[in-house]
Amino acid sequence: QVLLYVRDVPKALSEACRVLRPGGRLVLCDTDWNSLVVNTADTGRFQRIFAACCSTFVDAHLPPKLPGLLRTAGLHLTSIRTVPMMAAGSVNVEGTAFMENWAFRTVPEKAKDFGLTNEDVEAWLCEQQSLGDRSAFFACVHRFMFLAIKGDSSCSLP
Repeated sequence: QVLLYVRDVPKALSEACRVLRPGGRLVLCDTDWNSLVVNTADTGRFQRIFAACCSTFVDAHLPPKLPGLLRTAGLHLTSIRTVPMMAAGSVNVEGTAFMENWAFRTVPEKAKDFGLTNEDVEAWLCEQQSLGDRSAFFACVHRFMFLAIKGDSSCSLP
């Protein structure tokens, strides 16, 4: 959950390879924010909110690139799993689950820092709360788990 904030992912992966012993394992977990699906009637507002939420990431769409980056770093990818982070139906606006926290806490924080209007943020919160009250809330994003192993050969340098 950190690589989407890293400016030089190839260098970070090369360093991980360097410190692993032959046969050592690297487990990565990162979210692909392009997989985000949300129930909303206002797609324009959602696009603005999505841009605000992704504004702090270096690469919000990193997982599809990781297999090639791992190979280039000298690591052998052995497994990929997806983990849906999802909330549906009624919700807790205190944000106890990941997607509830995202919808009711993270969105307002990032929207403010990004410069979205209070009107957009309040309309978003009102809509999502209303959906939750009607058990119609839905938000899902996918995290990807990668398992890579260092072979006997040396690692590549960035």
